[in-house]
Amino acid sequence: MDLVTISCTRDLNLMRLQANSIDRYISDPCTHWVVIEDTETPLTTWEEVLRPFYSRHRLILLQGSLSDMVADRPGWIRQQVLKLKISYKISSEYYLILDSKNFFIRPMDLRHWPTEEGNDTSFDCHWEKYEKWKPWMDHVQQTTGIKIPDVFWRLWPPFKLNTSVVRNLLNTVDVDTLFSVKMKDQSEFLLYRFFNEVVPVTVKKTNHIFRFADDLVSADELAELVKVPTLLTLALHAKCLATKDPKLRVIQDWLVSSGYDIDVITDIFGQLNSK
Repeated sequence: MDLVTISCTRDLNLMRLQANSIDRYISDPCTHWVVIEDTETPLTTWEEVLRPFYSRHRLILLQGSLSDMVADRPGWIRQQVLKLKISYKISSEYYLILDSKNFFIRPMDLRHWPTEEGNDTSFDCHWEKYEKWKPWMDHVQQTTGIKIPDVFWRLWPPFKLNTSVVRNLLNTVDVDTLFSVKMKDQSEFLLYRFFNEVVPVTVKKTNHIFRFADDLVSADELAELVKVPTLLTLALHAKCLATKDPKLRVIQDWLVSSGYDIDVITDIFGQLNSK
């Protein structure tokens, strides 16, 4: 199974942490596709920053060649479409979508990823946010003629995609046109569910995200969290880092004690002492 991250200059330091974690914890050699959505930072810089972590794994950096296939859209829409169009490049049966903010926290073999497809949490019409996403579901149904599925996966990575399903989706739907609709809430993962056959189910938690300062925890709470044996990744959002909240020190100290690259940690958390 390949790994795929759609990233941008803002998240370059977080990508170093992700690369560091792949080097540390992914046992079997894999291919990691990193698609750089902007051109603010030259490809040579991405190479210099990330390549040292890929002595065992294969890193493929794309900047421009794939994103040129996406019509001019807001960045977050372009990234959703790129997660689908990368399937044109991939030869593995499945690929795992990561966000720049995701990093692995324990050893694992990607061949034994715990979800058959999608992620760890499913939802149906009883979810409190279902109505928020219903206009997008209606739009997809009207465009494809496919009935709205009864159950979906929640909308966060890590998210496992079947490559052949994605290609079938792309051969059926003009995704550039589909995503051009002026609609606040759109999701490539909801779109994928209209085409796949695996029914989403909720399994034991595999990912935990620190999105805002209110999500940060104490050292004891973090120690208990990472003991959960099914938890494979953490996610540290750039918005959370930007707060420079003192509780970020807990994550910083845990990364140091766990043996992640000290230079990577310093680049991400180096400004905490200045607040």
